[in-house]
Amino acid sequence: MSASMLNREMMRDRFFRAAAGVTAAAVVVLVATMVGAVRVQGVEAAPPSVSIPDSALRFPAATPAADLAAAVAHDVFADDRQAPAKRYRLPGEAVAVARQPAARPVVLGTAISLNGESFGTAQLPGGQSTIVRVGSKVGEFVVVSIERGRVAFRAADGERFSVDASKPVP
Repeated sequence: MSASMLNREMMRDRFFRAAAGVTAAAVVVLVATMVGAVRVQGVEAAPPSVSIPDSALRFPAATPAADLAAAVAHDVFADDRQAPAKRYRLPGEAVAVARQPAARPVVLGTAISLNGESFGTAQLPGGQSTIVRVGSKVGEFVVVSIERGRVAFRAADGERFSVDASKPVP
């Protein structure tokens, strides 16, 4: 078998051709990388440094002195210690605005079923009446339980309350 015959047979194999193509691409990438590494580009001058006047270095920064002795004198775990009347806020922190409590829903009626499919009709003041089941929401309130003539709700802050259907709407 001659060398030219071996090469013809090898070139017919598609895996060999793919390997030869990948090898050729790797050689091209290697040459391009070597040329880029050897080529020297012009380097620009660095920007001039910033000068600080001597007067800025002579005086210490104006910071309020911490009274460490007073801080150490107060026992952090004392029984008579209380939280301050006004919450400490960081500079620039917005003051919390007291939120008005949401209007509680009005229960118009309930329907009780033995198989657990009980439902009620409730509405927010000025809103449309809706059919509610355990777990559904009315505004920001979640229905916790439904009993005869009464629906129990849970507010967003965790407060639980119940509303009777027999009471007139104020």
